[in-house]
Amino acid sequence: MEKVKITEQHLRELKIWNDNNNKFSSFILGVGRRTGTYENLYKLTPVQFALLLCDWYEVEPEFKEGDWIHNNVTGRVAKMNDRGYDEEVAWVDDDKVNFFTEFRHATPEEIQQEKERRFFNEHGRKPWELKVGDVLVKKTDIFPLVVTEVNAEEITLNLLTCTRSEVKKCCKVLCFADDRLDVSAE
Repeated sequence: MEKVKITEQHLRELKIWNDNNNKFSSFILGVGRRTGTYENLYKLTPVQFALLLCDWYEVEPEFKEGDWIHNNVTGRVAKMNDRGYDEEVAWVDDDKVNFFTEFRHATPEEIQQEKERRFFNEHGRKPWELKVGDVLVKKTDIFPLVVTEVNAEEITLNLLTCTRSEVKKCCKVLCFADDRLDVSAE
């Protein structure tokens, strides 16, 4: 059986519930329901609540402004700007949509991919779309490598020909050809 997923608020209310020595029967009888003391706990089913009392739960991390989140419907990743009044919606800094409704925290890999996508997008390119004249540097040193040839499978940097995956793994962009001031536009 899958663990019950609860929020930090559920956990706070559960602590109060246990501190007051309430039992499962108190939940069935509705103890504290009118006062709203256990408002979030009463949103659970009796089975879910029983599992909570048996420590069979997982606390979902809370979302806050600045968190990177993943949209479960579209697969997009964005930074969260704000939560909706009902906590069901996350307003995001995405260039396609304003908010996500079904989301989770993004993984480190998803965050890295999104940062990479945004970096290239700022320069009017798809991720790792390189052009002749772009300047790269290896991640291990600062020696500049100029892109001299680009084809579907390989990229030539100075006189060194590498696969696209090798370039992506070993290099980072120092300057795009369009932004270079050391070459003329002729």
